Amino acid sequence: MSFGAKAKGSRLEYQLRDHLRALGYASERVVLSGAHKDHPGDVYGDKDGARLLFECKSRKDSFKSIYHELKERGGTYSIGIDDASRTAPLVRMLRFNLDGVCVVISESLEGVLAPHQIYYHLYANQPIRTYKKILGLQKMVKKSEILVIKDNHKPMLFVRFT
Repeated sequence: MSFGAKAKGSRLEYQLRDHLRALGYASERVVLSGAHKDHPGDVYGDKDGARLLFECKSRKDSFKSIYHELKERGGTYSIGIDDASRTAPLVRMLRFNLDGVCVVISESLEGVLAPHQIYYHLYANQPIRTYKKILGLQKMVKKSEILVIKDNHKPMLFVRFT
């Protein structure tokens, strides 16, 4: 891995850590992430006795078909957090059923953590590059719960496979 690629990945990890802290999580980067099997994930966030483990992937423009799909087809949703009285801001989300695996891609962490989801089916008329890209994301998750992807000059996207 080149120094530039490592620096780009580290920037995303720090950005995610700061974002999680702003949301009330106790969050840190995982030391030696990826270098040792006992250190899975890149960033963790603890809140209310639960730990979320995140894998981060930052690219130049590898995820552009997903950003495009989110812009073109992603609905805008208000996400319920704990109860009906509190909701997250309106965010764009894509929700798929991909070969029996539920996939949620959201501009917000709350979007991928929301308990009740209705999933779109990823049909054959879906652009094949998007289908392949989402299948490829599943390999990137590794032992983490949530994948964070980011292209240059784009917002972080949160991806969860359930």
